[in-house]
Amino acid sequence: MRGLQKKVFPRLPAGRQGFTLIEIIVSVTLLLLLSGLFIANYTGFNNSQTVKKAASDLVANLRAARTKAASGVKPSSGCDTLTGYQVRFPITSPYNTYKTQAFCETGAVGPTITYTLPAGVNFTLPLPASVIFYALDRGASAARTITLTDLRTTAKVSIFTSGIISDFVPTPTP
Repeated sequence: MRGLQKKVFPRLPAGRQGFTLIEIIVSVTLLLLLSGLFIANYTGFNNSQTVKKAASDLVANLRAARTKAASGVKPSSGCDTLTGYQVRFPITSPYNTYKTQAFCETGAVGPTITYTLPAGVNFTLPLPASVIFYALDRGASAARTITLTDLRTTAKVSIFTSGIISDFVPTPTP
């Protein structure tokens, strides 16, 4: 048993009782360097996920407006003939909100629902003033591409004249 203990736990040479100061400094420096790299990568990943979530929410809200228009859901008052549902984007800074509202022959009617993008995420210019999803599934007023960014990651959402809304495609910003 004693021979096995000597092989597994060899004794330090006389005069050597532990680690030197240089060994400890090098170990702590490597640990801090690896921790810094991990934190930097995590922050980048977190920002990417924020843009991805904002784009996903935008797609869901655009599809909800399209579904209301296709279903012919009218506001309770002020609208005899529903044209569709309008999604409006900001034309002045800050570029971080968008609104949906019913659109009738007399114009925008009924309650406005305002959506705000997460902090740090904005639309990039050029930005369409609005898109109308026509009633009874007759498509959209124009083809548009909407870009969201947080300066590191970009996501694009496309609306086609058929009313189809593409899923977002997040990419790193060059």
